[in-house]
Amino acid sequence: MITYLGKIAYHLACGNIEKVDYFFECQVKAFGPITGDEMRIIIKRRDDIVREWENEMKEFNAHLG
Repeated sequence: MITYLGKIAYHLACGNIEKVDYFFECQVKAFGPITGDEMRIIIKRRDDIVREWENEMKEFNAHLG
C-alpha cells in the first residue's frame, strides 16, 4: 500500500510545514486518521533523513580538509 508517510517525513525534515500539512491531509483523506504507529513511522523516517543529511555533510566537509 502506498501512503504519504514518507512525504510527510521528508517535508518535516526540510521544515516545509505547508507541504507537511498538504500531505498530512492527503493521508487522512486516503486512509483515515493517522494512528500512533504511523506517527512513530513518520518521526523515525524524519530522524533517519536528518541523520543521513548530517553524515553526508560531515563527509563532504571532511573532503574539504
